[in-house]
Amino acid sequence: MALFMVESKRLAFFLNRLDAEGLQAVKSKIAEGKKSGKIVGSWAKVGGGSVFIIEAESHAALARRLREFRVGGFEVVPLLEHSKLIDAHLQHRADAAKAKAAQAKQKK
Repeated sequence: MALFMVESKRLAFFLNRLDAEGLQAVKSKIAEGKKSGKIVGSWAKVGGGSVFIIEAESHAALARRLREFRVGGFEVVPLLEHSKLIDAHLQHRADAAKAKAAQAKQKK
């Protein structure tokens, strides 16, 4: 599973077009996503728009999920846990050290 930060700059306009029933449906859809674990968190921006942290199996799965919301204008940023990022750095450095040692050995 992967985490994505999804930011919509247009949600306020979308919400303005909905009646009370439509607004309640959006609220219920977000609550359903949180309960199922698909939406890790959601926030409204004071100036309009929203930010969601969404868990999805892949980029394609996220794209399908965003189409379900029928709201355009999303910016998507893949997220990685800091510990995994540090692990990637450590692995890269270890691989570089091995490659450097192998090159030095070949020169002898």
